[in-house]
Amino acid sequence: MIESQNSDGHAPLHCFSIVPHNCRGSNLVFLTLFSLIRNRNVSFVCLQDPPLFQGSPLRAPGFQCYVSNIFGCKKRVATYVNLLLAKDFNYLCFSPTIDVLRLVLSRNDGRPVLGGFDSFSLINTYNRQVDGVNTDKAADLFTDDFHPSLVVGDINVHTLNTAPARNMSSAECQKGEQYFRVAGLRGFARINEPGVYTWTPDNINDRPSVINYTLANRQLADFVKTWKTNIPHTGSDHTAIVTSITSTPYGTARPSPNWGKIT
Repeated sequence: MIESQNSDGHAPLHCFSIVPHNCRGSNLVFLTLFSLIRNRNVSFVCLQDPPLFQGSPLRAPGFQCYVSNIFGCKKRVATYVNLLLAKDFNYLCFSPTIDVLRLVLSRNDGRPVLGGFDSFSLINTYNRQVDGVNTDKAADLFTDDFHPSLVVGDINVHTLNTAPARNMSSAECQKGEQYFRVAGLRGFARINEPGVYTWTPDNINDRPSVINYTLANRQLADFVKTWKTNIPHTGSDHTAIVTSITSTPYGTARPSPNWGKIT
């Protein structure tokens, strides 16, 4: 959600939402997703495996698209920014790998973005497996930021605590635990709702699983309001996720009254 503009023409960032989704390269999934969120005032749409036309992701009305600045490689991730935000904010966009897109957001007028922080990082990833090896290193996803940061996308690893019913090899378990060990050391924590699957296979003989994650660092943790999967099915085997963030700490306890002065 993006609040209406102030009288000075600047958009106050009271609350915004991020929707990551793996489109599986499908035009239909792309069109369905943007149709479903049309009236939701979504701030950022982070796509993995977006459909391409002549090598570039499709356009979306009302959004500005940012992609990897690595030339000569297929665009694996694309982040769409609502135009209501795009005109009032600066964006620093770079890619440590072709499967990771990092967007650093700051206000044009120099005012804080979240709380007292002047910037906010949004990391969109599609951690593919090529010959059994993940394309992204944990260090490329989880960085030592001193401002709020959110990692979203198809991280494509499994752990026993997110998929206890899945039969996993020791190597698969170690791989997943390694990613989240690095995340923890860098101050990131999962905000996925426990027990909610994010990937439902086309083959009914396969088990659903959790491979799409949302992780917030400690600077962002108090600003996360909700994490939901309430967008209808788009045609992808991945679930569309909606994370809502407020510009002031959410759920912080109010100061206790001075009961001695209350009569």
